[in-house]
Amino acid sequence: FGEFSGVVRNNLGDTNADVTVFSTTQSLSFDANDFSGASLRLGYEQEIVPNSLFEISAEQEFGSNAQGPNISAGLRIKF
Repeated sequence: FGEFSGVVRNNLGDTNADVTVFSTTQSLSFDANDFSGASLRLGYEQEIVPNSLFEISAEQEFGSNAQGPNISAGLRIKF
């Protein structure tokens, strides 16, 4: 699949967030820059077995203060 979109981010605030998963806390850092531009996302989905979907995608922003590339993968299971 593919997606092309416009992006506007304003007044993002803090540049760090603490995230806790399974009693372990990590600090995540991210850009706090305002951004106006475009985003291109490409991905692939495949059903592994019934009700189970493997997904992988890559996204890149274009413009001043753009973020990326961002890559994600996952397995979605319905039950």
